[in-house]
Amino acid sequence: MLAALMGAVGLYYENQTGATGTTSLDAMVGTALDRPAESAEPPRSGVDLSALDKSTRPQDDFYQFANGGWLDRTEIPAIYSGYTVYHEVHERAEEALRRIIESSAAAPGEPGSESQQVGDIFTSWMDTSTIDELGIEPVRSLLEQIDRIESPDQLPALMARLYRTGIDVPYDFYVYPDLKMSTQYAVYFGQSGITMPNRDYYIDLGNENFSRARNALPGYVADMLVRAGMDRDAAAYAGQAVYELEAAIARAHWDSVTIRDPEKAYNPYPVDTLHALGGNLDWTTTREVLGIEGEDQLIVRQPSYFEGLDALIADVPLATWKHYLAFRVLDSSAEHLDEATAAIRFGYRNRVLNGQQEQEPRWKRGIAMVNAAVGEAVGKLYVARHFPPEAKAKMQELVGNVIATLDGDLRELEWMSPETRLKAREKLAKFTAKIGYPDEWRDYSTLRLAEGRWLDNRVAAREFEVRRQLAGTAWDFSLIHV
Repeated sequence: MLAALMGAVGLYYENQTGATGTTSLDAMVGTALDRPAESAEPPRSGVDLSALDKSTRPQDDFYQFANGGWLDRTEIPAIYSGYTVYHEVHERAEEALRRIIESSAAAPGEPGSESQQVGDIFTSWMDTSTIDELGIEPVRSLLEQIDRIESPDQLPALMARLYRTGIDVPYDFYVYPDLKMSTQYAVYFGQSGITMPNRDYYIDLGNENFSRARNALPGYVADMLVRAGMDRDAAAYAGQAVYELEAAIARAHWDSVTIRDPEKAYNPYPVDTLHALGGNLDWTTTREVLGIEGEDQLIVRQPSYFEGLDALIADVPLATWKHYLAFRVLDSSAEHLDEATAAIRFGYRNRVLNGQQEQEPRWKRGIAMVNAAVGEAVGKLYVARHFPPEAKAKMQELVGNVIATLDGDLRELEWMSPETRLKAREKLAKFTAKIGYPDEWRDYSTLRLAEGRWLDNRVAAREFEVRRQLAGTAWDFSLIHV
């Protein structure tokens, strides 16, 4: 929402006035709003004609005709694995958000305010001295929990605890409207637990890119386990074992075509029937630790996957599971830890898997981190500065006029039968316009932050989001906005 809004404002203003990117957003918006209509310059086309390749006939190659000029003059920045005009819009939005977030960090405001929460989270992320000094200590307690496991029976509770803190485990769960009864929520469980993007990377032996990623994965796992304190030789052995476990998990995954079939992926299980998927995952314990013990039904998106996972819990040596989970802790947390650990993750996940050659500047990543943690708090600060209530009111009036006009047209359409016109007007009457931002902002007052402890703040934000979903408000359609 914010990126699109900021980009639209910036591109519009530049197209109309020829302003450069050095102009402040406040000045841009103020000038555009204050300029008298009678003195306004004639509007210019929003189409970038320099992006065209006029040497190519559109009927021969329309893509080259429409984009050739832009492609010829544009290089992919080293901080991206790909680049489009949408990146340009996004970067303009980032600059606007940077000013807001850095202002909040410099002057946080009242305790508990959106400005304080945004500023404290960003400040803790930018405090690289503290982060580097701590090393992997912020996840030490998780690694110790894994190390204390003595039986496969303890794995389900451990996996659920790790999931609650934001660690990737072999499954994912979320709350979402029931796809066959949209007036109520449901809890969904789905496959997860692999490092490479999908199962094809593990089983398609003929793809050169997949092979390169596959060959590098055991070494990546070993490097992470060394960061956890494991001997290099032992880590190399464990890295191969973890890769083989991931390959087994991947083979149990559904393929990308089947998983998109909504009927096949809709499998409601009353909780007293979950044992049909196997007993090793211990659904009772899993539900209790995740906080969904009160649900009487789960929707399992890939039942055969969970049957396969259940078998792996029993068949794979416990030591391998412990190494796998220790790796998952570090892989999930590395970009939030010290520079040395983060660099290992970047080398594999960004460079090997995605082709990204350089890390983004820390402030850019910080913008994304703050948005992920308290996105609506950032949004509230943004609209207070750049989208005042009177602007929203004008857009609501415009949309209302469009709806009224359409309703008038529907009354008089000759090609519709009276019954069809009635149904069409009833459908139109149910349309609810969502303009810019919600009427009711998300309340972050229960989010508790730790000064100067970035990863603790990230975990707190994750726990806040889990609690919000379980409270049944995460997908309140009256709050969803565009």
